[in-house]
Amino acid sequence: MLFSILQLIRLPNIPTAISNVWAGAVIANYGKFPIPNILFGTVAAIALYGGSLTFNDYCDRNYDRVYNLKRPIPSCSVSAQTALLIAGTLLALGAASGFLISLCGGVITCAIALSAVLYDGLLKMWFLPAIVSMGLCRGLVWALGLEAGGTIYGLMLLFPVAIFVYTAALTAISRFEVEKPIFKKVVMGGILLIPLIDGSIVFAYGYWWQGLIVGMLIVPVVVLSKKFDMT
Repeated sequence: MLFSILQLIRLPNIPTAISNVWAGAVIANYGKFPIPNILFGTVAAIALYGGSLTFNDYCDRNYDRVYNLKRPIPSCSVSAQTALLIAGTLLALGAASGFLISLCGGVITCAIALSAVLYDGLLKMWFLPAIVSMGLCRGLVWALGLEAGGTIYGLMLLFPVAIFVYTAALTAISRFEVEKPIFKKVVMGGILLIPLIDGSIVFAYGYWWQGLIVGMLIVPVVVLSKKFDMT
């Protein structure tokens, strides 16, 4: 049961959301990890990411019964009702955690949850709305990190925009991974790179050891990807 739940939340991908928050928080807080806000942001990122991907499996359950029987719901290792309960609980926890940072943080986490639910339940049927909503989710996670560090303004806003574009591109490529399996490897590689990209940004700001810590989040991504699905 636990293994199946970890499959639902795409466990290997979770550190990539954490790296977004940590990178934003460290840069906004001038090289320091802002305690306790970075902890609240980390909880929010984990819960929102896991909840959104679990809800995605719930919404895809009929498709997966035909094309992807290994997923937890069609394989009957987790019921659809249980998956929906897990998704709702995690999304609510993630949205609430943002308010522990600030009112703005809460608005950001609620926006992430809304974007994820809209993508999973409706927007992924259309190409452009799908890639925009997915890009928005990831860009807002970076913005949450900046808010956790206390600063969202000026040139720092370019980082959420950049990760928005990057994620939108990966989402666009993933639309074709069923027809062309090579695209699945491209998407997985793109996800793997996220902690390194985040760490490089922090490093470029002159925060060397902090950038190393953020970049090292690629290690659990690689290790966990050997056992759990990433897409």
